[in-house]
Amino acid sequence: MNETVRNVDPTCLHPVFRQKAQELLCRLAAENIPFRLFEGFRSPERQQYLYAQGRTRPGPVVTRARLQLVERPREPVTAVVGLAGLDELHSLALEALRAVPGLLSAEFWTQAGLDLLIEHAGLRPVLDRPHPAYLLLEAAGPGALEDLGELIGARPAAVAQTPGDRAQLWAYRERHPEAAGFVGVPIKLDVAVPARNWVELATTVAKVVAAADPGATVLTYGHVADGNVHVNVVPAAAADGRHEDAVFGLVAALGGSISAEHGIGALKGRWLDLARSPAEQDLFARIRSAFDPAGTLNPAILPRRPAARPA
Repeated sequence: MNETVRNVDPTCLHPVFRQKAQELLCRLAAENIPFRLFEGFRSPERQQYLYAQGRTRPGPVVTRARLQLVERPREPVTAVVGLAGLDELHSLALEALRAVPGLLSAEFWTQAGLDLLIEHAGLRPVLDRPHPAYLLLEAAGPGALEDLGELIGARPAAVAQTPGDRAQLWAYRERHPEAAGFVGVPIKLDVAVPARNWVELATTVAKVVAAADPGATVLTYGHVADGNVHVNVVPAAAADGRHEDAVFGLVAALGGSISAEHGIGALKGRWLDLARSPAEQDLFARIRSAFDPAGTLNPAILPRRPAARPA
């Protein structure tokens, strides 16, 4: 099944989801609005096809789905601001939350990651000279340009309003997941701490990793407002868990989560004790067992109660 068909064919979707999706697609087609289908709610046939190819594994059972249309932002404006460090960046982001009513996004990255993208991915420097930290802000609605301009003031910045120019600015953030891969095989960790603590995490994580592996390369980038930091580590020593020990230990000490946008999965299970108490894990396992007593769904991930021994 080719990619084009996958993105327009509702038969790939689970039956519970399919009817609502078809209704939405008819409305979009009538308005001549382009669309793509997200294949997260797969039909049993599609899931079996992928499973047979080894491209996926048994997963959740969909019993109900809800669709919601979100109004497209009007007159969006994107700005990238060069700053002297993450403390200044955090302060400016907090001010943006207060002073820019139409704020949609607040993202950060550092010069270390940008240097790799300039060297290996063909991106040009976003500003006239390098800066230790960069804050991307996007806002929409009446007065967004003026609000961002007043906030940024005389700081060095690049501002874009057209779709093409805005996409160019977003590329500096969206291509950051590639940066560590130009140095070696990265360990990609997605963590979160209370928003007040993310600067401490982002500024100290390299030192913590260096204590376990002095030659490791560490890059950070992420979402400012919710304390979500992507920590990419390229090891110099053996990738035997020492890097995760260092990063997750720091995250736990800062009151954070070892898994922000993604689940614990099969790879982070050994560190779950850092984030959840035995009582919480037992509760997770009891809930899972109540809904899936045979242990069919994702058997390798998350806590599961031991199988009862026969009498």
